[in-house]
Order: sequence, then structure tokens, then C-alpha cells
Amino acid sequence: MRFEILRRRIGYIAAGAAVLLGIALVPAVLPADATAAACQDVSYGVDVKKPFLGLIPPIGKQTMAGQLCVPEGAKTIQVMLPGGTYNGSYWNYNNQGASFREAQNQAGYATLVLDRLGSGKSSVPFSLALGATQQAEAVHQVVQQLRPQFTKIIGIGHSIGAATMTIESATYNDMDAVVITGLTHTPNWVNAAPVFTTLQSAALPIFDLLPAGLSLNMLAPPALLPGKLAQAAKEPQFASRHLDPLYLTTQRGTRFTDFHQLADSRLPDAESYDEANRDVFSLPEVTETALIMNQVVGDIVTKHIRIPVLMVEGAQDKNYCLQNKLITALGQDCSSDQAYKNAESKYFSTGDFDAFVVKGYGHSFNFAPNAPQQWHQRFIDWAHSRGF
Repeated sequence: MRFEILRRRIGYIAAGAAVLLGIALVPAVLPADATAAACQDVSYGVDVKKPFLGLIPPIGKQTMAGQLCVPEGAKTIQVMLPGGTYNGSYWNYNNQGASFREAQNQAGYATLVLDRLGSGKSSVPFSLALGATQQAEAVHQVVQQLRPQFTKIIGIGHSIGAATMTIESATYNDMDAVVITGLTHTPNWVNAAPVFTTLQSAALPIFDLLPAGLSLNMLAPPALLPGKLAQAAKEPQFASRHLDPLYLTTQRGTRFTDFHQLADSRLPDAESYDEANRDVFSLPEVTETALIMNQVVGDIVTKHIRIPVLMVEGAQDKNYCLQNKLITALGQDCSSDQAYKNAESKYFSTGDFDAFVVKGYGHSFNFAPNAPQQWHQRFIDWAHSRGF
């Protein structure tokens, strides 16, 4: 009940925020007996009944698409949800021999890589009715459909997808563990704010009829000029999706700065792969993410989680880490595993909380050169230690 009341309050705050901000807003060590997983494209019917803000009509019946991979005999499944401007391809990036998803399959785990509603091959509801709470309700219904086949379910989310998994776990507690990546309770707003200036609509809005040079949001730099807004809509991956204007994506050539910095090194194909597979998010998703993952109300949400929690961050994620030494409310302390664990543990009441960082990389650390060792394998070790 307390969480539901809080969710409503957050909704009202989100409405005000939306009005004020406007649109600007080396291979892993694997078991010797690892076998290949049988993979197939799947889709799950969901019926989302929660109205965003309590005012906008619910999005109703939708379809969540994904890729299901099941090694022989697998009884534990990992449900993976990508972040904003990403789709399921985030979990399928081949990092020096295996993607994160493939590494999990080779370790004997089944995986379901989902596209968030509005992205990838999933259906596209009206953007202003699609917040992280609605995404969480959809994921919850998918989890229920998986239960007859699997005895244990681990939810893994990245960034906005992690916020969705956080809400899902706090609301339903129907999974056996949740993994929150690329998200902290202390965003580094000084570093994160410029990311919003690189966003553009993925649709061809009526706003494109505005006089040339007139910004849609005078708080934003000229990145959000009408001409820029039209560019994404003409790209093949967006043109046929029937997106409305408040589905946002990144301008071409900005993703490495936005999501990979401050990386010590990079793989040669990481940036091109990321650019080629960029996707969208809705404005309410990012607004709700910002409002639930902070020092003020975030702990009220996360303290409702009763299952094991693992948090993982890129140690050099400029959007969420690199804590300001003078203003500690700007950025989380991700300088070491223990520092990160100490900083985040106070926001949770679960009896099983752990955390670690991926050294030398930023927000989207699936692309880190050391991800096979510092992310893929360390997560497998954590899962094994919890009996998964």
C-alpha cells in the first residue's frame, strides 16, 4: 500500500516534471560440458491496465517480443531488459567470442532477451501512456508465463531497463533475484545533463513545420531543432514503426560519448555496433526512472524488494558515478567494489545484497574489453553462489 501511494505521488511529480522539462528531457571461463542453446524468436501477449499518472488511459493489450534460448535441462532463466535507446541487441553484442547472453547459455542458463514495449520488435503503444511502471507490469505478466517452464527466474535490467526491473521486483516480488546494472541512487547530473541535448524524436512530428531555427525546447541547445528531429524518422529502423513524436533516440555519432565514456579503451567494432542498433524510449520512461532512483524517494521503492539483489556499474560511468568530492550528492562512489556496495546497500532492506564494478568503462559496459572476465564470469560466479 505504501509503495502504491508513493507511486501515485511520483506520478504527479512526473507530470509536472514532464511539463517543465518538455521534450529535452578474453572469453569467460565456461564449464567444459557447456552445450549450445536452442534459440527462437518469441512474443508474449500482455494486458497493461495501470494508467500512467492515474490519468492517461492504460495501453491495454500489447505484445512483448524477445529471443528465448534454452540449453538442454535448464531450469533457471535470466530475463534481460535493455535500457533506453537500446533493444535486445545490447545483450547480444559479441564481445571477443561471446555475448553476455551467450556466456549465460554456455554456463547452462536459459535466457529471454526482451525488447521493451515501444522498442525492437515489441508493439508500440502511445508514448505518453508508457512509463517504467507500465513496462514493469508487462514484464510481470511475461514472468508469470515463464513460471510453468522454469523453477527459478532472475531479472536483469540495464539503465531504464534496470529501473523497470526495480519497480517490477518492488511491486510483485515474483522473481528469485534481480540484477540492477547501469543505474545508481545518486546520478551525476552535471555529467548526465548533456546527454539530453543529444536526443531527437524518432518520429516525423508536426513540429517539423515550425520555422527553421526555432527550437522545440528553449532550454535545450540547437540539438533539438526541427531539422534534426526529422532526420531519425527517415531512417529505416524507425520509418515503419509508427512512432509518435515523444519516442526519443540519440543523434548519430553521439552514443560513445553518451554511454561509453569515460572508457580507458574500446573494442574496434563497439561504437559502430551500438550506432547501428540504436532504438528508442518514451519520455515518461526516463522521467519515472529519474524520480524513483534518487536519494529522496528511491530507497522507499527499493526497500520493498525482498529477493536477492546484485548491482553492477561501470566504474567510469560519467552519468551515474565519478562522485564529486565536494558535492557528494553528484554521482555515486564507484571507485571499488566495496565502496559501491557500501554506498548502495543503505537503500535496500533485502537480506542478500551485493555489488561490484566493471573497471575502466562507462555506462554500457557490455561493450567493455574486460567484460568477459569482469562482468560475464563474475555474474555467473555470483549466480552459482546463490544456488542458481
